Order: sequence, then C-alpha cells, then structure tokens
Amino acid sequence: MLVPRHRARVAAPRAFLARDLKHGRREVKPEHAPRLRGREQLREVARAARDVDDVVTGLHRGHADSDLAPALVHAERVQAVVEVVGARDGSEHRLHLLRLVAALVWVAREFLLLPDGLGHGASIGRGSVLPPHHVAAGRVHFGGMIVDLDTRLWTSTDDLGDELSAAIRRAGASRWVQPDAGLDAMMFASRAVDASVVVGFRSGLLRGAVHEQTVLSVAERSPGRIFCARAIDPLATGAPELVETARRDGFCAIWTDPALQGFNPSDTRAMRVFDRAEAMQLPVLLGWSGPQVASARMEFARPFLLDEVARAFPRLPLVIAGFGAPFVSETVMMLAKHDRVFTTVAGIAARPWELLGALQGARDHGAEQKVLFASGFPFDLPSRAIEAVYSVNAMLATTHLPHLPRAILREIVERDSVSILGLGVAPTVGDRSMTRALAGDAAPSLPGGEQ
Repeated sequence: MLVPRHRARVAAPRAFLARDLKHGRREVKPEHAPRLRGREQLREVARAARDVDDVVTGLHRGHADSDLAPALVHAERVQAVVEVVGARDGSEHRLHLLRLVAALVWVAREFLLLPDGLGHGASIGRGSVLPPHHVAAGRVHFGGMIVDLDTRLWTSTDDLGDELSAAIRRAGASRWVQPDAGLDAMMFASRAVDASVVVGFRSGLLRGAVHEQTVLSVAERSPGRIFCARAIDPLATGAPELVETARRDGFCAIWTDPALQGFNPSDTRAMRVFDRAEAMQLPVLLGWSGPQVASARMEFARPFLLDEVARAFPRLPLVIAGFGAPFVSETVMMLAKHDRVFTTVAGIAARPWELLGALQGARDHGAEQKVLFASGFPFDLPSRAIEAVYSVNAMLATTHLPHLPRAILREIVERDSVSILGLGVAPTVGDRSMTRALAGDAAPSLPGGEQ
C-alpha cells in the first residue's frame, strides 16, 4: 500500500472493513496533495492499523476508480503494517525484483535442466554452492568420457547354464523382446558411450561359460574403445595361472561372482586369485546385474565379506556391481572405508527409487566419487542407464527432500574409469551431444520401457 509520507488531515474519520483493503493498493494521485498536510512527516512505520489514527476524508465506498484519495485502514483485527512508502519510492522495489529474478534464473541454470550450467558453480558435497574456480579445484571432472564397466556378450543364453538361462527368459517374459546380447546389438548400444568393458562369464556351480574368443572378438572389431575382462572361477583348477596370463591374452581385468560361483571371498583359493590380480595390476570386477537363480549362494554375496580382501590387498581395485544390491548399505560402508573399493550403477539404474537411496547414502558418507558408471547390458541399455542417473531427482521434484546436485550426477556418468582402474590407454572422448540432451531433458526412466 503506497501513500505519501505525510500525516493525513481528518475531516470525518471513519474505519472500514478489511475486505476494502483492495482499495488501498492505489497510489495517491497528485491532485489529492492539497488535502494533505505538507509539513508533518510520517516519521515511523505504523506497527498496526490501529496505530494510524488519521484517514483521508471522502473515500467512496467500493470504487477503485474513485477520484478521492484512498484511506488508511482503521480496523481492530488487521495484522501489522510492514512498511509505508511514498509513490516515488517504488523504483527501489523494482530493483529488488530484478535482482530476485536474476538469482532465480541463475539457480535454474545451475541445478535444474540446462546441461551447460552443470559445470559452473554447481553444488558439491552437502548442498554448498561453490564458484567455478572451486569446482575446477575439486574432485569433479567435467567433460570426461563415459565408460560402461559392465557389458555382457554371448551367442546364446544357453552358454550361461540351464538354470541362469531359464531365469533370464522368465525375467524377459514381461517385455516385448528378450535381452539381445549379440555382437551387433552390443555394438549398436555402445555408441552412447566412449568405451565399454566386455565381461566374460564362467561358473562351475551353474555349469555355464562364455567362450573367451567371443569376448575378444569385440575388441578386435573396435580397437581402443573395447576392453575385455576375463571370467575367473577361483574354485576351478588353474585359476591363478589364468590371472597371470590375462594381460598377455588381451584382457585388462578379471571378473568373479561369489554368489554365482559359490565361494567365500576369504577362501584360500580365492585369496590366491586376488593375490595374483594385485601382482599383475588387474582390477577385479565383482557381481552380476542380471536375474538371480535359486542355486546362487547369497550368503557369499554380502559386500562386508570383501573387507578382509581389501585389507589384505590394499592396492587391488575391487569394483562391486550395482551397489551390491540388495546389500546397499554394506557397499556404501565399504566405499567409505577402503580407498580402492568402487561400485557401479549397473542393474540398480533400472530401479529408480533404490538408485536414489544408494546415491544419497554414498553422498552422506562422502563416497560419491567412488561410484562408477555401468549399464549391465543387455539387461539395460547404456542410454537408458545414463538417463536414469540424470533423472534420479525427478521423484523429488514436488517435495522438500534433499536433491542430488547435478554436478555429482554428471561426474558419475562421465568419470574416467579407464584411468582410475588402470585398464589401459583411455580413448578419445566422443560426441557429447546425446549425453548433454539426456542431462538437460531427461525424463524418469521407466523399467521395461521401450526405447
């Protein structure tokens, strides 16, 4: 409510109801100035309407277009007046409004949709907003490459064993098509990333194995962009020797799964494999992002069983697939405890609510920099997994729950896992146009949705 900074002269004081307040939004017109005392200044802001004991005479009831000056409110139950200013002081408030709009535009640019704003003053840690030079000096590596650490390949699901093959068919029964892990499908899906790690499979417990030549043929087809991980069953004969020859045979990592292979990570035979892997500087990928089977030994899938391995071999990189679901909290604690223990979003990226809780837990423990990107192809596509990570805050859009900063999400997707794990020479970063589109316009990823 704007009135001149003068005490009004009263001819016929009259109070009116609060519903007439809309009348008071009008400024006092210049022709009303003669009716006001020019020498008495209104030196204090009225604390309540009852403190204003003068009103302008002659208000026409209910007419916003009245030529008479509007009156101040004299009501018993009106809340305190915040400020009374003159009509010529409105420019100051317009300046405040412009500053507010500019601040809102900056916040929207940094934290909501625009991908170009992700690297400029984005939030790191627990909600603190940092300027660009602080971001550059921190752990956020913008503009990095996208590496898919978990890609599977087989000619037929029968290669995985009868039990696991049946589980994959049952899991895909609700979809229009079964997961396609063929070479052409894998090469087409990998166009969304800069590099992929093709993981082999071997399990004496499930009587299944993917031929190593099938895995190595992909690297020959796309040299420099495809890395291969040899599947090692620690319970099989000659497992340590296979680790020692992995580099020579064209592999840059090894893969094991305590649940699907049925061994305790602290078993003597398994510890020999881990010892050889550390000596050969081969990172160990652990876990499976696909469906589980009844024969899987879930008691060996607990991430805390890897604590003894991480203590015994502190220089050995251990990568737990999909936050070790369903034992997410144990995985987060392992990330926070050991420097060389990492995890991926493979598999869990298709379950948005579980992914959100896992990423929030990693951030709360200061371990978000240990989360690496992986899709778990063919059970999910790299493009869909990227979309799921970027849209993880969509479920919180209408709530007051804490959001994950866009800088952390982008760091997860674009972290250079090749250099971190020592897989080899990192390839050239490809076109980022599709990734930036996902970063800016990503919608919630629906499990089982068609691409």
